[in-house]
Amino acid sequence: MRLPSFVSSRRALALFSSAVAVKVVIMTLTPMSLELSLILSGSNRPYLNYAIYTHESRWGMTPYGKLIQLLTAAWQAMPLQHPALSSAWSVNFFQPSPALYLLVFLLKLPFLLLDIVAGVLVYRLLLAEGLSRNRASFGFFLWFLNPYVLLVNEMWAAVDLISVVLVLLTLLFLRTRKTILGAAAFALAIAAKLFPILFAPLFPCVNRGRKLNLLLGGATILGLVGYLIWVSYARYDVVLQLRQHDPFTQNFDDFSVGATIGVPADLAILALVLTYGFLAEKWPKGRRRLYEPALIVMLVYFALSNWFPQLLIWIIPFLTLDAVAGRRSLAYMLTLLSSAFFVEAVAFAAYFTSYGNAFFFIPAQTMPLTGALMAYLSFAENDLVLSFAVPAIRTIFSVTCLIYSLSLAEKRTGILTSIRRLTSPEA
Repeated sequence: MRLPSFVSSRRALALFSSAVAVKVVIMTLTPMSLELSLILSGSNRPYLNYAIYTHESRWGMTPYGKLIQLLTAAWQAMPLQHPALSSAWSVNFFQPSPALYLLVFLLKLPFLLLDIVAGVLVYRLLLAEGLSRNRASFGFFLWFLNPYVLLVNEMWAAVDLISVVLVLLTLLFLRTRKTILGAAAFALAIAAKLFPILFAPLFPCVNRGRKLNLLLGGATILGLVGYLIWVSYARYDVVLQLRQHDPFTQNFDDFSVGATIGVPADLAILALVLTYGFLAEKWPKGRRRLYEPALIVMLVYFALSNWFPQLLIWIIPFLTLDAVAGRRSLAYMLTLLSSAFFVEAVAFAAYFTSYGNAFFFIPAQTMPLTGALMAYLSFAENDLVLSFAVPAIRTIFSVTCLIYSLSLAEKRTGILTSIRRLTSPEA
């Protein structure tokens, strides 16, 4: 895979190097971030009472758990003074030491690499759509410098980006007519996490080729089988995991649609079904710009769902592709991400209250920072913020998603123009 053209530009290379350095520092200094500390310490549930770096843990039996064990073993083989992990790091405490910070870096390094790979795939997709290298490089940086990506990926260490990268690879292979590779990547994406199954009904809606649709349908089934195999191998109760949170498997709430803006669940589900039907009926068939119908599905889904913060990592690459290739105003992306930041900043206050500090580890000698932390908690726990500001901002997020999806649909199908003609008095 060819690297982005910015490697030949000193200014862009300096920007990339600086961004990598900032991400390395931030990801190393956030051992208390929710997903990572939860993964490493296990859970208070009765069947998850071991740390992931032990082979007895169900989380330790997952593919990502095996990777953590390998990285931890490499860390333990280094000539360092290694603290006992069980007594040095948990959900609610962290005893800082150079060795332990090195372990944090090693455990989060795969996420930084995935971040770069996702940016390169965005770059390659933009090139495949006929954009110049300079424009495609802009798309890379629009992804790589996105603060929400930093929050969810490098700070939280949420595993969702693994599946996101595989879906981007699927779109690239399909766009460049490497169909078998695209189907294989899609099967792996579903096997890694079930969330990409939302894209499965999309492909027959926008592709005319029967063989391609059968191949992708088979990939969907194969991905489901692969998912069930590793979940069973890790001794999970599959039905139970669909009902409660787990960093690796899929929570049913990840798929459920809730009353984000007062929309009943059945109406929200109907909206998704109608979206697939609309794409099947009206969307131009072909492999060009497959990210556009995928973005419409994501926009409708997130407009009506009670999303978790890590799930928004799914929509960001599609927003990036459309902002660059479609030359759409960045106002959509800025509105969506800034409103999501506000909503999650309020939600994060619960973790500060419960765990002391949810992201950055703040040693006792830095107590001057406590004043800023207390001001943040006072804001996030304010009754007016919780009762009025959060619902208002979530409504702005949802309405923006719906307007954006209608704008995309109008661009490719002229649906709004047709409706205006049918409803005009002259008609």
